[in-house]
Amino acid sequence: MTAAVTKIDLTARESECVALLTQGLTNQQIADILGISPSTVRAHLRSASHRLRVRRRTALAAWWVRTHGIRERPQ
Repeated sequence: MTAAVTKIDLTARESECVALLTQGLTNQQIADILGISPSTVRAHLRSASHRLRVRRRTALAAWWVRTHGIRERPQ
């Protein structure tokens, strides 16, 4: 039996942070790319984790890959 997938909407900024997280970037690197502070990145990732009811960054990244696929990092 497979688990039902519930549609969960993240904010645009949460989505950006999670997408960059899946590329293996640190909070500092994500912050530099988005022009925000690392603590703001942490807050967006924490909010996304709360919405998805996951505890770890790897679970957050895995959810993104399952629902959105993998995108290459722009050079």
